[in-house]
Amino acid sequence: LAEAFPAPDPARILRDGRGWGGDRFALEDWHADKLERLDLRARLVSAVENTHQPLYLSEKLLDAFAVGARPLYVASPGHSVHRLGLPEEAWVNLWGLPSARAAAAAADLTWDRDFFRAYAEAQRRLARLVCDEDRLSAERDRLGRALRAELIRLHALGPL
Repeated sequence: LAEAFPAPDPARILRDGRGWGGDRFALEDWHADKLERLDLRARLVSAVENTHQPLYLSEKLLDAFAVGARPLYVASPGHSVHRLGLPEEAWVNLWGLPSARAAAAAADLTWDRDFFRAYAEAQRRLARLVCDEDRLSAERDRLGRALRAELIRLHALGPL
């Protein structure tokens, strides 16, 4: 997708991260560095992963909202991101778009009152989700049970 955008104007487009120069993973806290670099400095942030897993919700989506940017994401109709209940206008779903069309869609976005209302609602909803200690604890417990069950299932299959 990044290659489908025109050559970046350094004043307008930041291409940073693995594959775009520099290795932030050598930093003590590359995630905090990422958030600091982008905080209120980007209107759009790619939250696109290098694979599409409908049950995997990328932290990149949450990071984009955390830094005040509109996330670009790829989510099939059954993807877990839809269970968050975020207004569709608050983020850009590039599912099914070839790179050139996805880049054009990102360049053609509307930044109107309806978008900002939807965006503010998405941030409020995410804040409620990630700040709810009981919900987080229940999710950790659920994940632990699911991982244990999967490991037991795989062990029962024996060596491959």
